[in-house]
Amino acid sequence: MGEIIRTGDFIDRLRRQNRTVSLVEHDPGTDSSLMRGRFCDIELRRGLSVHVSDVVSLCDLTAETEIRPHMSIKFFFEGKVDAEIGNRRLPSPQQIPPSSRWIPAACMLANRQEERFRNHTSAGNHIRKLKIRIEPEWLAAGDMFADRSAGAIERFARSEFELLSWQPTPALLKLANRIMSPPEEEACLRHLFLEAQTLAVIHECFKLIAGGNADAGAPVAALRASEERKLAEAEDYIRDCTGRMPSAEEIAAHLSVSVNTLHRLIRRGRTVGTASFVRTTKLRQARHAIENDGLQIARAAHLAGYSSPANFSTAFRREFGVPPKAVRG
Repeated sequence: MGEIIRTGDFIDRLRRQNRTVSLVEHDPGTDSSLMRGRFCDIELRRGLSVHVSDVVSLCDLTAETEIRPHMSIKFFFEGKVDAEIGNRRLPSPQQIPPSSRWIPAACMLANRQEERFRNHTSAGNHIRKLKIRIEPEWLAAGDMFADRSAGAIERFARSEFELLSWQPTPALLKLANRIMSPPEEEACLRHLFLEAQTLAVIHECFKLIAGGNADAGAPVAALRASEERKLAEAEDYIRDCTGRMPSAEEIAAHLSVSVNTLHRLIRRGRTVGTASFVRTTKLRQARHAIENDGLQIARAAHLAGYSSPANFSTAFRREFGVPPKAVRG
């Protein structure tokens, strides 16, 4: 599903923000089909833009560019990321076996000099990512650094080269996903919605730099591999409960743990309560079925455990910021 992006169009889009673009190791030709899906840039204000990618690569490709001085915030929701800027590798989301669930990754980048960016992707790789690009002129126009309290943010933004990676919280991911899937409405309102969500993301990420109690994903103790497998097993069980949302007692029994242990595991690993964890897992399952299988809204509602399509649509919009019909291919 989605549009076909040809190699020539891909190169043209990259050149709008970078000085040079070259394909190395394998050049499929400018008229060849490079990827399929959504690949778009949206300028919100002068010096502030977002880039959305939700694509499947149709061939192996390695691209190199020279990126100009700027600051950016990147979210990698799913797919294998094999990229580096300068001599620093970008973070990649992690897939937890045996389920197909991805743990997203995020990073902030600042560079005052041109830096080499190299990215490799393989045929069949599905990449879903968001980039917020912040130019020096946008920061200057907002008089961001006039107050002394912005010292840490200013030092980061004006670094020769700085890269900060972390695992974003569900709250920040919800904001980022709203940018990925904005509501269907008049163009002016849609633009306003995108700018509001983008500013909210920047706010949380700047709080992280400043050392505040951000909702962006301040460092926490990582779960052990065995605990991640337990959570993945819980998600698989929840998805298998077609037409209903299993209780905490059911899930705990399936995992052979106590209910209190289940609550603590979910709170540590996903920073949400158990009921929210179950609801979000079912809604994501329904969204995947709508997007990829063309499932009807009423059937998707049943899959997610809702007897009423209207209640399902309300919960779906609250979770993703758009109604179910907006994500149909």
